Amino acid sequence: MDVTQAVITRLWDALRSDTELNALMGAEYAGPLLKVPVDTLWPFLVHRLDTLDGVDRATRPASYTLEVWDYGTSFTRVWAVRARLMAILDGARFTVPGQGALRLWHASDAQLPNEDRNVMTLALTFQVRYARSGEVSNMLAQKGK
Repeated sequence: MDVTQAVITRLWDALRSDTELNALMGAEYAGPLLKVPVDTLWPFLVHRLDTLDGVDRATRPASYTLEVWDYGTSFTRVWAVRARLMAILDGARFTVPGQGALRLWHASDAQLPNEDRNVMTLALTFQVRYARSGEVSNMLAQKGK
């Protein structure tokens, strides 16, 4: 598994294992999804990891975006889900098995417009920095020579 897939899998696992988030999303929670589904139950989450080149091979910046989608007449559940996502992810540190460490910081929120007045969507973006353990070890070994 490459580092990007490992990072997004680790983030997925963190969200899926949170019992409070699962309770807010409901018994049929199918996300986080990598794309907006054609037919799925509401609410759902769509997530995306956009990676950038780092200043070295050991660390890499990225942005992680989570879209909260709900259908109804109020934003109440969307705000509750947002609060839970913030509790799980803002300032969080995760170990990514076989890859290294991951750190997230909340960067922005955006309500996404939709033609259907009952569709509510909020996108949360987190800045990410992850360290690839193999590259860090190689750099430290090179520095010691």
